[in-house]
Amino acid sequence: MELRLTPVQVRNRLILVARRIVADHRLDAEGICRTCGVLHCEALAAARGYLARVEEPRRPLVVEIHRRAAVPPPGVTATELRIAAAALPSDAES
Repeated sequence: MELRLTPVQVRNRLILVARRIVADHRLDAEGICRTCGVLHCEALAAARGYLARVEEPRRPLVVEIHRRAAVPPPGVTATELRIAAAALPSDAES
């Protein structure tokens, strides 16, 4: 039997595993990992790094592009932009 997972299922499982690693690899008062017994636990660092990358909210790029395109540069009016756009040849628009 072949197990097939969607990318969302793989991401969710990786998040669960990373959270479990963070829960299991707690540091004591001296900063030593209780599971590994080392001062700098690489498993804990990797799990925290993964969770920081995955769980941070990302702003969509479309909003940024739209916002920049909707506001004319300083010193240029919207009317001047319309006149310049109308003066462009039809093949230059693409």
